[in-house]
Amino acid sequence: MAPNYGALVKEAIELLDKLAVSKLTLDDFLDEVIEHQEMESLQQTFLLEVVSGCVERKRLLDIIVDTFYGQKGQCLSRSDRTQFVVICYLATFSLDDLGIQVFGHILKSLDIKKMHSFISFFFDNLTTWIPDEWNTVYDVAYVEEYLIRPLLRWRPDVEILVGQLAVMLEGGIPIKKGLIKVTEPQEFCFGKRRQCPRPPTPPQIVPAEKHKPVPSSNYRAPKEKEVIEEMKQKNHQMSEELLREANSKVFRCTNTQKSEQTEKIMAKIQEEMDSKLKFDSFQSMVPPPSTWRSQPVRLNKAAVKRQKVVEDRRLQAELEKMEYLQKGGGESSAFLQWQTEMKQKDLEEELAKMEHLRQGARNTDKEAAQAKVRIAERNQRTVQLMKEEMATLRQHDMNKCRTSEQSTASDEETDTHFVCVH
Repeated sequence: MAPNYGALVKEAIELLDKLAVSKLTLDDFLDEVIEHQEMESLQQTFLLEVVSGCVERKRLLDIIVDTFYGQKGQCLSRSDRTQFVVICYLATFSLDDLGIQVFGHILKSLDIKKMHSFISFFFDNLTTWIPDEWNTVYDVAYVEEYLIRPLLRWRPDVEILVGQLAVMLEGGIPIKKGLIKVTEPQEFCFGKRRQCPRPPTPPQIVPAEKHKPVPSSNYRAPKEKEVIEEMKQKNHQMSEELLREANSKVFRCTNTQKSEQTEKIMAKIQEEMDSKLKFDSFQSMVPPPSTWRSQPVRLNKAAVKRQKVVEDRRLQAELEKMEYLQKGGGESSAFLQWQTEMKQKDLEEELAKMEHLRQGARNTDKEAAQAKVRIAERNQRTVQLMKEEMATLRQHDMNKCRTSEQSTASDEETDTHFVCVH
């Protein structure tokens, strides 16, 4: 049996009106609807899809409905607004699934005049301001690909449907309205009051609002606490195991004996080192010096030129020295000796000065240490004197207290004796 989509749309409008005034969330409201509604699965799926879709796409649908009411200058009522939101949702997102015939049946089941005005307004503005407004809510590519193009593809069929609605309005076809509950008259009771007592007014049952149940997590301890306790226990056990292991084993630094593996490695290394030594190998003998020193060395041209330059420089230096002596100059050996002695003397003075400074620093450190000791001793003597003075004052106060107590006791005895005599 095909579902009656007109009745389902009216049911969806009523549910959206109830959801607007209720304090429940969408999921709780839909669960309650599923519990109280008895219908087929296809009808239930359509109803839930329309209600949830109108709530989820509210921003997109409100742009069309608010602009429509603003241009018409009409008063905004909740029921009219809800039916326009539902029709706008069906035309935008469900027209491919429903088809033009089912969509026309849904429009004809509602107020034809309002539906004609709204559908004409919606499809006439698809290429003017609607894409710009929808681009503020969704991405431009999504609006162009999944919203505007399908609506433009259906616009020729919708224009034919709008024409049919206009013909129905002009031809005077009665507009379908909801059933109005007629008042049923009852006969008067002219007998005695006892014979026709007034029925008691039944108490008005106010349905209690379905409250959100208290989450069960409020009555359970948090899992984080259990995880932390388990981690603490594991860490405690691990620390105890490490402590037992440390107490049972000896530190490696105290163990002077080497293991067998270490001794094997050391022996292997020693064998390798001994194998590299060659005490019994052949040693070559150096030839006698007369055989190789007596033979002349043949020099090349570069070596000969270098040797000649060295000899020329030595002869030039000798000639310059002879000319200097002939002119009355002296030997430079005395000056060099004097220079060496002065450098030695300066070095000794510098060393003596450094030793003097070092000795002064030692004396300063020693005096500072002695002064520190003297200050500590003086502080100790001062503290000792203060303690003795405090002990003396404490003893003096105790003696004073005892004397005052004794004098008070003697005065009391005197007063008692005086009273007894009188």
